[in-house]
Amino acid sequence: RHQFEDQMRRLIEGAWLSPDAEDQATYLYGVDSSGSGGFADTLVITAVGQPANGGYLNEPEPEFEDLNDRFGPQGGLSEIMVSTLPVGDAPPVSGVFVRTQRPADGDPSQGGYESVLTEDVSDLRFEFFDGLDWQTEWDTVELIRRLPSAVRVIYTLAEEQFERTFVVGLIHSDVTPDDPAVLETEEALQP
Repeated sequence: RHQFEDQMRRLIEGAWLSPDAEDQATYLYGVDSSGSGGFADTLVITAVGQPANGGYLNEPEPEFEDLNDRFGPQGGLSEIMVSTLPVGDAPPVSGVFVRTQRPADGDPSQGGYESVLTEDVSDLRFEFFDGLDWQTEWDTVELIRRLPSAVRVIYTLAEEQFERTFVVGLIHSDVTPDDPAVLETEEALQP
């Protein structure tokens, strides 16, 4: 449990948006993959500060071109997707899948390398703190061009019947209770 939470924190806390409002190549999407409008079960972010791939660092005879072909560029902006649903063909295991692409390419739906983070989690959901309330979905391209101040991760371990929860603060967010992120749908309703 502690290892899973630490890994999730490292993946999420570096979420980053370009300060250029027209730049759609950086994003944070938290969506319900079923489209029913429930809790987000898939999180896609662009992030900075992700550590280099362990295989890249442990290669006994490092040749830059070979390492770059096998592991992709290391450092810089990464695209990270976390979900219990795999992107490609369903593997013989279930759990939490992480897809990482370096560098991020501006397309949150594909690319990179997918791996199993853990097989011990049977349910995973996300909520997003807008400075005042927790939201069940977030979209920095269509709804609001700001990062939430925090992401709440709700999960159930496969051998348990109850939910566990932890919160990850986003270090690059400017959202506060004094300057909350107001979703455009909420702005349209205000007089």
